[in-house]
Amino acid sequence: MKLRLLTLLVLAIPLSAQTYTFSTLASNLNNPHGLILDTKDDLYGIMGSQIFELPAVSKKVSILHTWSSDTPTSIIRNTKTGVIYGTTMTTIFKLTSGKAGKYTYSLIYSNASADFAGGTLDTAGNLYGTDQACLSQEDPCIWEIPVGGEWEDIYNIDPSDVGEPYSLEGNLVTQSGDVYASASFNGDGGYGWVQEVGGNFIVSGPPNAYPVSLRQDAIGDIYGLAQGFSEDGQYADIFKNSTILYQFLDDSQPAGNFSVDKSGNVFGTTFYTETQVFEFSQGQLIQLYANPDLNMGLVMDSAGNLYGTTTSTIWKMTK
Repeated sequence: MKLRLLTLLVLAIPLSAQTYTFSTLASNLNNPHGLILDTKDDLYGIMGSQIFELPAVSKKVSILHTWSSDTPTSIIRNTKTGVIYGTTMTTIFKLTSGKAGKYTYSLIYSNASADFAGGTLDTAGNLYGTDQACLSQEDPCIWEIPVGGEWEDIYNIDPSDVGEPYSLEGNLVTQSGDVYASASFNGDGGYGWVQEVGGNFIVSGPPNAYPVSLRQDAIGDIYGLAQGFSEDGQYADIFKNSTILYQFLDDSQPAGNFSVDKSGNVFGTTFYTETQVFEFSQGQLIQLYANPDLNMGLVMDSAGNLYGTTTSTIWKMTK
């Protein structure tokens, strides 16, 4: 599947959004972020040097693991086994649930020279992620840890194709098992692209657009958020497959995890000019919630309710 982005400018015109009821699920926390959600609507996330759980029933935050000298950077949960995988800057780990809700920590891989970003799982439980300094060469790559296997680099960007400096920003495993990476080139006239691992090199954005997050919807379309750092801020955008759906013209920058519902509406967060939760629907951007203390990223449950964090709270927006 090839991704080529064509510019389609859409202006933000006020639109009547769905009504949500805002509530605070937990407060007085130390910068919770990186939320993930299981099938029972239990929340998991990162808070300083800790991984926490917020069950939907008890609504009481509990700590699953604490590091004494490291800080987790991302987590993901295997929906079949309940195992939580995650990264710190230099390690890959897993937390396995045991009796009485206790979790056992296991180190999967460690590399003092690494710079790990978020990981993702395929349906078989193979783990993928990005590293800014991989084993086979001193360039960013996508890595894989197969079930029962060991780490291997499966994709490295060739600097001769894109120039330097550049970085891998995110990755996605599609429903059919294809792996995609989003990346940015930070030099003069920089641009971003989405690359299928094992596929063709594809430039997929206007100048200065850096795709930072990827998602696939239920019918297989790939969506992304791209940041832009031009002087007028016009290159940050929301894209779908080969089309830019929306460009942020006010210097707002989309960031963090985002969600796409069954109707193809996009829900996410922005920072800089507007620190907000937004919905992109029917070609228009709608502000659902604004807070200067909002942390980037959100998750959506099967009913369409949204969950996110501020620097001290975990919140829910109920449809």
